Amino acid sequence: MTLSLLKDTRLLILTLASILIAGVFSFDALPRMEDPVLTERAALVNTRVLGSSARRIESLVTERIVEKVREFDEVKEVRSTSRSSMSMKCGQGYGTK
Repeated sequence: MTLSLLKDTRLLILTLASILIAGVFSFDALPRMEDPVLTERAALVNTRVLGSSARRIESLVTERIVEKVREFDEVKEVRSTSRSSMSMKCGQGYGTK
């Protein structure tokens, strides 16, 4: 096979051109495979405990939910607010498609 490539220059040029074109297309597709598309994900949790103070809601509801949400690896940031009769939690993170 090698001797026939060296003797026939048209076959040699065709083989080298095919390898070069395949390499260009492979190089063009390579960065897309290495850089995945990231999607931002967010969640909001609202809870109501009528007649409770902000401190009571914080200790009974907000702290427990925030601890559970932080166990997820995808969640990067958790914010919470407790008011009388109401608690809000927001979590944000990134995931791949």
